[in-house]
Amino acid sequence: MSFRPDLTVTVPPVADQENLYALAHETGHLMDYLEGNLDYDQWISNRPYRINAEMKAWVNAYKLLKDIDAPLDEWEQHVQKKLFTYFEFEEVS
Repeated sequence: MSFRPDLTVTVPPVADQENLYALAHETGHLMDYLEGNLDYDQWISNRPYRINAEMKAWVNAYKLLKDIDAPLDEWEQHVQKKLFTYFEFEEVS
């Protein structure tokens, strides 16, 4: 899944819990963008900004999922796994 500044969210055709979490996360980005709290150019070019924006999107996602009483039994593991990927390819100078 992905979010683009033309307000497009790409969604795979499989409806499972992992994709529900991913959709909520991408919707979290959309919310930030619409509220003027996400600069897509900064997200692309500034790694610390991107990490902060990703974390904010996960917070938004959690709130959305709680509001609709979505199953959150695998939420913590899912988010931990995704957050880890933001740090996997740390540049070393």
